[in-house]
Amino acid sequence: MNRVIAILLRHWIFLASFNTVLFAIASVLILRVPQVWIAKTQLILPVTSSGLTADLGTLGSLNSGGVVFSQQVNPLNIFSSILLSDQTLSQLWNSDPEKAQFANLSSYRQLFTVAPQSESTIISITVHGSDEEMAQGRARRLLNVFQQRMNQLRQNDAMQRSEFMRAEVNQALRNLRQTQTRLTEFQQNSGLVSSDNQIRETVAAVAQLTTTRSQVIAQYKSSQAHVKELSQRIGLSSDRAVRSLSLAENRDFQFIRQKLVELEVPLLEAEAKFTRNHPTVQNLLNQRQQLSKQLTEYISQAAANTEGVNSSIGENYGELIQNLVLAEANTSALKNQEIQLQKQIDELNQKLQTFPPAQAKLLELQHQYKIAEGVYNGLVGKVQEAKLNSFSAFPSIQVLDQPTVEVQPSSNSQLKIAIGVILAGIFGSAALALFLESRNPLLSAEDLHLTEIPILGAVPQFKVLQNRAAVETETNLEFQRMALAINAMNLENRRFMVSSPASGEGKTTVVLGLAIALASLGLRILIVDTDRERSGLSATLENSEFPLSHPSEQPVSIRPNIDLMTVYHPERQLVDFIVSREFEHSLQSLQEKGNYDYILIDSASICSATETSLMASIVSSVLFVVRPGVSQRYLFQKALTQLNQQKVRPMGIILNGMEMTPTESSYTTRNSVLTTS
Repeated sequence: MNRVIAILLRHWIFLASFNTVLFAIASVLILRVPQVWIAKTQLILPVTSSGLTADLGTLGSLNSGGVVFSQQVNPLNIFSSILLSDQTLSQLWNSDPEKAQFANLSSYRQLFTVAPQSESTIISITVHGSDEEMAQGRARRLLNVFQQRMNQLRQNDAMQRSEFMRAEVNQALRNLRQTQTRLTEFQQNSGLVSSDNQIRETVAAVAQLTTTRSQVIAQYKSSQAHVKELSQRIGLSSDRAVRSLSLAENRDFQFIRQKLVELEVPLLEAEAKFTRNHPTVQNLLNQRQQLSKQLTEYISQAAANTEGVNSSIGENYGELIQNLVLAEANTSALKNQEIQLQKQIDELNQKLQTFPPAQAKLLELQHQYKIAEGVYNGLVGKVQEAKLNSFSAFPSIQVLDQPTVEVQPSSNSQLKIAIGVILAGIFGSAALALFLESRNPLLSAEDLHLTEIPILGAVPQFKVLQNRAAVETETNLEFQRMALAINAMNLENRRFMVSSPASGEGKTTVVLGLAIALASLGLRILIVDTDRERSGLSATLENSEFPLSHPSEQPVSIRPNIDLMTVYHPERQLVDFIVSREFEHSLQSLQEKGNYDYILIDSASICSATETSLMASIVSSVLFVVRPGVSQRYLFQKALTQLNQQKVRPMGIILNGMEMTPTESSYTTRNSVLTTS
């Protein structure tokens, strides 16, 4: 977290400028965004518990299931696509009063939001408009255009299905008519209508005709005996009796007699089929009665004029002749009827013999007809089903809520812009900070490990840096550890310089802390302040309990066993002072005269002063103070390069603002594990 804060603080000017420009642009956009009114409406797709059932008469029935939802095909998604389709919106766009404000159909589509609700059959529609009336009117027109589009889709679907089936239906109709023609012709030629029923009916007819013939034969014999009896009584046959009455030449009498004989056959057939009271039977009976009456009248007239009649017969002679003639006519009729019945029986028996092959042919033709009829009916049913299925493919969807407009205009666009600006500011600032940091990153613990320079210790973040008492109190233990490590190194000339890659790393505080820690070991210490620009050590001591009266190039005691000397040469003179070896001789002289165990040199930062590198080449021992997460990596590498050019390798690194784990030894560990304080 400290590293992140340090990175942001390093580049705060760039980050502040970036966000200022970004928010200025956002402010302009928000002010220019027009107000938008929103109209909302809802559609619902009814779900029926049972499907559609249609009775097609002889074609059967059609069952069509209700609306079915599945994970693969959801009708609501289909309707949403239809609502936002180019066909629907283009029709709406052409009639929109604000059509000129939209460059194309895609931009116009942004005014509409269609959202199917989960776990329901409801579709929510949101329509934007420049005012209340525009938003509501646009929503209503959308509903009307959608309904028209749905009807058009249903009609097109039904038409395509019907068109596809039409050729098949026509072909099936032709096949049906051909099979029907062949069946009809065969039935007409063979006389078969229904093979099984007709056989049963024919057998029954034969049995009935045989029974009727037997009855007719019995009646014929009875009538024939009656004729014989009458003939014996009058001594004349029927023909002689008719001639005796001079009726053989009477054409009317012969015509009526023949009609009476012919009438007996249909009368017997009618009596066999119907009851006595049936109109057909009654009509035939009336005809026979009239013919018999006319025939009786002719015989009566003829018998009254007859002479030479046997008187032994009595006065009923004419009546007996009449009965004889009638009986003869009835006998002839029965004979003809028996012949006709026998003929019919023979024809039916002959027909029964032809039934087996004809029956097979009839069954085959009937089977072909049924197949053709079934195919035709099925295709006709499919055509009807296609018309009904148009509602299954595109069910009727109803308006659940009429379009209503919100009371206040929507600020959704402004909110989106604000959210976008905030997100752009956050991510843009992070990207800018990472970019700037990549150009000059901060120093990390991993960078220190790569140098393989010993890490002598770590000093925690100071709360107070302006007085010696605070430094001594807060860092006493840490500096004592580092002092022990330095004392164990047996440095040449027992001199070392404390420096840093850049100013502000805390080297002056480290110098003071090490001096106090070494003095606590009973060693005599001389501090030489050569930082001519900052003079941080002198400023710190001026606020301490041992203030300096004035800077001096002679050692001044600041506390027991610790002396301070300040070097105040200008840059050119200081460089000449170091190059001419006078600086080295001066240190040697001060160390001998003052009997100092260690001389600590507080120098300027290596990258900010030329004389610091020269001074390091003379002192040879350099202690580096850095602040991981605050110090710059490139300056640290530049400082190491400058020391390397002077053939100086730092004796160790002290970490400022860091802590080491308690189990580690600061003066024996090169790659120490560090934790940020």
